[in-house]
Amino acid sequence: MVTKDDRPLILLRLLDSDVQQQVLEHLPADQAAGLRRALTTQGPRDALDWGTESAVIDEFEMMLDFLAAHTPPPPPPAPEPPPVQILEPEEPEPATLIFRPGPDPIADLSRMPVQQLAQALQGEQPRIIAILLSKLSGARTAELIGFFRDDQKQAIIKELGRDAIAHPALVERLARAAIGRATAAAQAPAVEQTDRLARLTEILRSLDKAQRGPMLQTLEEDDPELANQLSGSLYKFEDLGATEDRVIQKILGQVESTTLATALFKVESEILDKVLKNLSRRAQQSLTEELQLQTHVPGARVQQARAAIAQIIAKIAREEDA
Repeated sequence: MVTKDDRPLILLRLLDSDVQQQVLEHLPADQAAGLRRALTTQGPRDALDWGTESAVIDEFEMMLDFLAAHTPPPPPPAPEPPPVQILEPEEPEPATLIFRPGPDPIADLSRMPVQQLAQALQGEQPRIIAILLSKLSGARTAELIGFFRDDQKQAIIKELGRDAIAHPALVERLARAAIGRATAAAQAPAVEQTDRLARLTEILRSLDKAQRGPMLQTLEEDDPELANQLSGSLYKFEDLGATEDRVIQKILGQVESTTLATALFKVESEILDKVLKNLSRRAQQSLTEELQLQTHVPGARVQQARAAIAQIIAKIAREEDA
C-alpha cells in the first residue's frame, strides 16, 4: 500500500537527478534529507508496478488541477499609453494556419509545425526531449535538433543513443504537455529559421562518424531525396586537411591531375602539404610545376574542381560506412 511518505519519493524517481535536486532544494530541510536518503537506499524504481506509478501521477495531476482552479489570477498590468506612430501603408500579412491538437498527442508531435514544437521544447531536460524525439521520424528529429544550441544538441544526441524506456502513459503526458505549451505560445515570435538543408548539414557535420552513419541511414529510409541532397552537401573540399592519409590516397587515386591542380589554386598551405605528402615523388614534382605555371584561374573553375573532389570524398565515405 502506498503511504503519504511514499508519494513524493515515487514522483522524484520519475525525474532526472538534476531535476530531483532542484525539487529537493525547495522542500523543508528535514523532508529533503529523508527523501535523499530514500533515493540512495531504496531498490530500483522498476520494482514498483506501473499501475501504482500511474495512480500516484494521476493523484498529483488532480492536485495541480485543484490548485490551478482555486488560485486567483494575478491582477492585470496597468495599461500603457499607446505610442505615437506615423502610420504607413503595410502589405497584408499572409494568413497563418492555426494548428489544432487532435486526440493523439504522439501523432500531434509529427503534425505540428516544426519551429512551433521546437520553441515548446526549449528549456526541457535533454532526457525528456529525447523521449519525445524517439517517437518521430529521423528527418523530423534531425530538423528539430537544429533549433537547439550546440551544447543542447550534444546532450540530446547523447540521450538518444541510450535506451530511453518510459511508460506509454508517461510519454503521452509529456507529449500532451509539450503540445499544450506549443499551442499556448503560438502567437509568440517564431524561432528563427534558416535553410533546412543547411541546418541539417550543420547538424550532421557536428556528429562523429559513429553517430553520423545511423542518422544518415534513418534519413535515407524516411526521405531518400533529402538524404541524397545531404550527402552531396555534407562533405567539403576543405575536409582534406583533416582526412587520414590512407583516405587521402584513395581520393587522389580518383582525381584527374588537371582537376587537382585547379582545385589547389591559392589553397591553404595545410591542404597543399597534405596532398603533396600523399603523392609519389614524381607526382609531387609534376603537380608543383603545374601550380607554379598557374597565374590566374577563374573562381568558378576553382569552385567546380573543388566540388568534384568533394563528391569523391562523399563517395569514399559512403563506401567506408557500408
